[in-house]
Amino acid sequence: MTYENTALDQRPGESPDAGMNWLLLLIPIFAVGLAVMTSRYDLERFTGLQVILEYPAPWMVAIVAGVYILRSVWTRNRLYIILAGLAAIFTMREFHFEWMDKGVYFLLAALGMWALLWRKSLVYPLAEKQHTSWLVATCFAYVLSQLIARRAFRCVPGEHEIHRSLEECAETAAHMMFIATSLVGSWRKYHTSGTVQPHMSKVETDETSAAVD
Repeated sequence: MTYENTALDQRPGESPDAGMNWLLLLIPIFAVGLAVMTSRYDLERFTGLQVILEYPAPWMVAIVAGVYILRSVWTRNRLYIILAGLAAIFTMREFHFEWMDKGVYFLLAALGMWALLWRKSLVYPLAEKQHTSWLVATCFAYVLSQLIARRAFRCVPGEHEIHRSLEECAETAAHMMFIATSLVGSWRKYHTSGTVQPHMSKVETDETSAAVD
């Protein structure tokens, strides 16, 4: 008896990015644009956002870590395990532990090596386009926040007055997108090999029922 493979959303001959929702990339851009417009309206209040937004940041990524841990236990999805580790690293970084200044790079490198070892079993989870679309957009949001933090847009007039608060706004948007990412996608259970546990198709179910009768 054969089983229907429901793990991959991609059909034969389709482009690997078929089914991806690239419009999600506009979310962090819109968030940054909205923050810039707000700064033009009330600069003094906007610059005070840096302190305000720092308080919820560690708890937001802690929520992400908790959700992915729960989903990892339920589904045994190795991508969720990797993302739970990533969210845990972000949580420690946001709590500003002194050793995390340089330790974050070591932990990210270790997590990257872990993901590399599991690369074959990450193929199926990454083929789930809804979750992967949100994940790509979230990664873009974090990259954008880091570009702002490193003052990649210093050529923009007035950037030096708002870049710290703008970074926090961009990072907060990224954290919110990470929460959304952790909630979307499948709860299908995976084998330890990284493949989805097989489900019989309707035809095969009917054949099995007929054989029993």
